[in-house]
Amino acid sequence: MAQYDLATAYADAAGRTPNTIYPAGDVNLANTTLTPGIYQATSSLQIGAGTLTLSGGSGSVFIFQIGSTLTTASSTVVALTGGVSAANVYWQVGSSATLGSSSAFSGIIMANDDITIASGATLAGQALALGVGGATGAGTIILGGGDTITP
Repeated sequence: MAQYDLATAYADAAGRTPNTIYPAGDVNLANTTLTPGIYQATSSLQIGAGTLTLSGGSGSVFIFQIGSTLTTASSTVVALTGGVSAANVYWQVGSSATLGSSSAFSGIIMANDDITIASGATLAGQALALGVGGATGAGTIILGGGDTITP
């Protein structure tokens, strides 16, 4: 049942009409402030060294549609300001997500393949991996220190 609910949520997030579309190629949102909306990166999205600030109110919703991979650099921060809740930030990832070491990430990651959370990284939210894209981990969530969670 949970896998079905995740697939439904993933499809819903992917099917929303974006307010902002980033062109093909790697997109880097480090040192950027965004307001509520639906953001689409047609290929990869990265958050390099620095901070991505999501600014809004308690009912604000952010949806990130990522065609391929989501990657954060070491020590990256996704900061929520103005009452934004991690429960209202959705990261719909076309393949895999990797959170760099010592990064502080917020939101619900819904990855088609696998999710890697490096040593020292923190996640305020959820890491949910469908494991349907044919990646070697088949929906595995890999935690710093080598621990894994498999479906």
